[in-house]
Amino acid sequence: MIAGVVFLKERLYYYHIIGSILIIGGIIGTNFLDSVNLEKYYGEDSKN
Repeated sequence: MIAGVVFLKERLYYYHIIGSILIIGGIIGTNFLDSVNLEKYYGEDSKN
């Protein structure tokens, strides 16, 4: 998105920002919850 705004002079609207936040939040949430679930069910030795 940033490259499009800077190099192609496209417009950046509020829904682009909201969508980016939701996508990044989903990725972070998936990674965080995955490690929590592994520790909960298999103990701390499951990280290997």
